[in-house]
Amino acid sequence: MYDVPDDEVSLLDHYESGYERVKVNVALDNENRLEPWMYEWTDVDAVKECELIACGDWVKQYNR
Repeated sequence: MYDVPDDEVSLLDHYESGYERVKVNVALDNENRLEPWMYEWTDVDAVKECELIACGDWVKQYNR
C-alpha cells in the first residue's frame, strides 16, 4: 500500500484508466483494519480468454 497525497490521486486515476477506484476493507496481521482505495479491473470480458495462473503467483508461473 502507498500513502498518496490527495492532490495526486487524480494522476493515479489517469494512469489506471480501464480500472475503477473502489474502497476495500483490509484486515492486518495485528488485527487492525484499514479502508484503502484499490483499482479494480472493469472489463471482465477482456480477460475471459486469458490463461489462469493456478498457483496464483505470476512471477513463479513465468520464471519456470
